[in-house]
Amino acid sequence: IVSKNLKSSEQAISLIRDLLDISRIEQHRFEFTPRFMQLSEVRAMLGKLIGDIKETVKDRNFSLEITQSFPAADRVVVDYEKITQIAQNLLENAVRYTAPGGDIKILLETKDNNLIVHISDNGVGIPETDQEKIFTKFFRARNARLSSEDGTGLGLYLCREWIRIQGGEIWFSSEEDKGSTFSVSLPLKGQGPAEGFLRAL
Repeated sequence: IVSKNLKSSEQAISLIRDLLDISRIEQHRFEFTPRFMQLSEVRAMLGKLIGDIKETVKDRNFSLEITQSFPAADRVVVDYEKITQIAQNLLENAVRYTAPGGDIKILLETKDNNLIVHISDNGVGIPETDQEKIFTKFFRARNARLSSEDGTGLGLYLCREWIRIQGGEIWFSSEEDKGSTFSVSLPLKGQGPAEGFLRAL
């Protein structure tokens, strides 16, 4: 009973935090602290997130692989805290909706003057009829609700808004029962959206 109550409290706190973030975004009162971030720092941040879930990965016998293909000297302009929250949300979704023994892969690459991070899994996937709503507030795909009770339906909406504010984009490809790949692009230093984000704040 104690464990169940604790879980309910954590979910309530998460919901309140997400709602406050949405309110700040919609009222243009959000706070960002942009800085130049080496791509190697992005890689290290992802490595730390993987380390944080290593027990879950071990217990559920996941195969979790991270690869990279980019010039070490490149940089992006991001808010470190927000980009960490985005990566954590996408990684936790991959873990939550992938069955034990499944595969999760992270790929970092540079393309068309952007850093692109792909997080892929071979989990439940997203039904085609639900895909157009996936970034809508409070929306969770039908099979996601059946697979896990956890989730507020706000994480992907917040990811999209935080990425958009930082001059980037988020998209996905998915097939039900075969898995999903969520991709985030962020402009490299010297590109218009990145420099505009830095000047605007």
